[in-house]
Amino acid sequence: MEQQLWAAAVADKIKRKYPEIVKRNRGKVPYTAIDGRFDDQAVQNISWWTNGFYGGMLWQLYQADGRTEYREAAEALEDQLDAVLMDYNGMDHDSGFRFLLTAVADFRLTGKEKAKNRGLLAAANLAGRFNPRGNFIRAWNDNGEGKTPDGQLLTA
Repeated sequence: MEQQLWAAAVADKIKRKYPEIVKRNRGKVPYTAIDGRFDDQAVQNISWWTNGFYGGMLWQLYQADGRTEYREAAEALEDQLDAVLMDYNGMDHDSGFRFLLTAVADFRLTGKEKAKNRGLLAAANLAGRFNPRGNFIRAWNDNGEGKTPDGQLLTA
């Protein structure tokens, strides 16, 4: 019973706080809070591995209470993440973190074909990273010099 009361209190706090968070972060892909405000990974690094987390939270909130502002903000974030689908170096082993939480959640809730297509593109990219000979998923792309985009030496 104590855990249920705690969960209800937390849910209530989220329901009160998130409408303001959504307003404040319109058009952003938030990541880290700086001086009480989220930065914008859409400007800094649209391919960052956590960029699907906020959209995933928005889809969870939309599913929980149906507020259109959550759905609209999640859809806008997905539109921004389309840039990742068109960037070879942006598509790496973190595609699942970006698109399962956003596009796949969107498709499951709305049935939109555009969301389904995003999810399938990301899944196909991730599946294509599998190396059956070594039985692993390659994490990073080769920049043509045997290194990852950030200069780390590839060993596989």
